[in-house]
Formats: sequence, C-alpha cells, structure tokens
Amino acid sequence: MTMAVSLRGSSRALSPVASLQVDRVRAPTLPREFYARSTVKALAFVTLSLSLWLVPGALGTWLARDARLPTWALVLTLVPLCFIASHGLHLLGWVGHEGFHFNLFRGRLASAIVGVVVSSALVVFFQTGVAIEHLNHHRFANTARDPDLSLFTRQSSFWSRLLLTRSRANRAFFCNAWRLIRGQPLEMQERGLPLPRSTYEQLARLNLACCLLWLCGYVALAVHDPLRATCSVIVPLLLANLATGLRPYLEHTNTDAGLLSCARSRSHWLLVSCYFGNSLHLEHHLYPSVPCYRLPLLHRWLLQRGVLSASHPGFEHAILAGYRWSCAPHEYGRPDRRP
Repeated sequence: MTMAVSLRGSSRALSPVASLQVDRVRAPTLPREFYARSTVKALAFVTLSLSLWLVPGALGTWLARDARLPTWALVLTLVPLCFIASHGLHLLGWVGHEGFHFNLFRGRLASAIVGVVVSSALVVFFQTGVAIEHLNHHRFANTARDPDLSLFTRQSSFWSRLLLTRSRANRAFFCNAWRLIRGQPLEMQERGLPLPRSTYEQLARLNLACCLLWLCGYVALAVHDPLRATCSVIVPLLLANLATGLRPYLEHTNTDAGLLSCARSRSHWLLVSCYFGNSLHLEHHLYPSVPCYRLPLLHRWLLQRGVLSASHPGFEHAILAGYRWSCAPHEYGRPDRRP
C-alpha cells in the first residue's frame, strides 16, 4: 500500500516497508478540549444504544402479535427492525469499549464500571477480557506483539470471518476474563496498565455477575413472553454476532504498523452518525483518549491542518464500499501484496 501523508507540514510517499517507520513520528498535539468528557453526551450515547436495541424489539413484538399484516408485509417489516435492534446491541459493545478507554466520564473507574454493566447485555461478550488485550492492540497495532493479529488472521475468507470470528473472539475474551477472575497472568504484556491489576480482577468478577444477571433476565423473558424474547433478544443477538465478526476486517485489513496507516475509517456521514463517531477508527488509533462523540470534530481538524487528506487510503467514503475489505485476499493487519 502506497500513500502520501502530511505530518506537521512535511509529506512523503510511503511504501509498505517505509510506512512501518512512521510510528516513530508523534501525531500533532491536540487542543485540550478534544479530550473533555461530557456526562450528557456519554449518557446520550448509552441512551441511543439502548433505544436502538429495545424500541425496534418492542415494535417488532407488537407487529408480530397484534398487527394484522399479511405474512410478506410482516417479514419485510420485521427484518429491518431486527437489524436495527442488532445494531443497538453492537453499540452496547462500543459503550464497553469507550468505558475502558475511560472516555465516558471523568472518573476512570466510573467509566469502566458503566462500560461493564452496559456491555454485559451481550451476555457472551466479556469487555474485561478485551480491556488489557485492547491496550496492547493500540500499543503494537498490526505488529507481532498485537494480540488481535493472531486472533483475526485465522479467518481468511468472507464466510469464515462472518460465521466464525465473533464466536472465536468471544471465547478468547472469556478466557482472558476468567484468568483475571482467578488472579492468573494473561498471555500478553501487562506492564503499564492504567488501573491496578487487582481492579481489573474486581471488574472481571463484576462482568461475570452482570452477564449472569442479564442471562437470567433473558431466560425469564423467554419463559414469560417467547415472542418478545425472539424479537428483542435472540434474533438481534445472532445478527449482532454476524455483523461484529466482520467489523475488525473493515478496520484493519490492508493496513500496516504505520502511525497513519494502521487502521481504516468509514467516514460516510450516515455511518458516523449511526456509530456515534465510532466508525472513525483511524482517528481513534491516533488519539485513543478522545471520546467517540468528538471523533467527527477530530476528523475535520486533521483534514483542515493537512495531517490527513480527504483522499487518504485510510478513509472509506462510500457507505457500503468498506465491506469489500472483509473478503479475501485482503489480510488482517497486513498490506496487500498486489498493487
């Protein structure tokens, strides 16, 4: 992958090998207001995520139970509602992600706790099993020390990525969380953690308790109201597992270890809005401590100052074009061999 980048007024053409050296250059210093945490916006993010999950599920249940629609019209209505509900669940995982970047609230522990409680609604996904792993992903993105590289390079075709990635990732994250619960070392670097190791262990125990509580709630709902459980939980969770299996490849296939080429952003305004800024993944890698709702502002700031250009290969402007990166022969964390 060859790209032209501009950093602090200088530009150079990068080959796949040369781009590996970019990470020695620091990204420009941001104004402090980019890092400001807003409780109102964080709660708006949580509320949006829960609403996108619960409201379509409730509407779908009502349509299936009470609306006298022909079968074909009911199916055509329920399918998009279930996809919207699955996207809401997907965003609950992003709430957990923001929580362990400490981007929700000013207090680190408060951010992490909210991230754990909310993301536990996914039941099979343990955010505490991602926390330390994700820290190393940011430190060593797309290098041999990046734990995501071994996790996501196992799937090399579209169908294996769609069907297998999320289940394998969730299993790995659960194993990490279980090691934390038992006080065992992880199979990755644990130096320089932003919280004490004991705090991560306590959060992992909270994560397990919350997942079990959410699971008990789902079981009770399935017994009391199977139709609502199907429309609001079972089908959206299955669809969310499929969608989130592809996401790492949209963000990191045909990328390398360079500072400005380690990730990809899906910058279409509709995606940026639907993901509450989280589709701007390159910007997030450049500045992980900027809250997701400020990433669109950061995106414009980088363009205005010439740090990145609108034609940067790390930007995917078309709304669906990014999905081509989920297909072979594009590899996770490695630039394409062909031109």
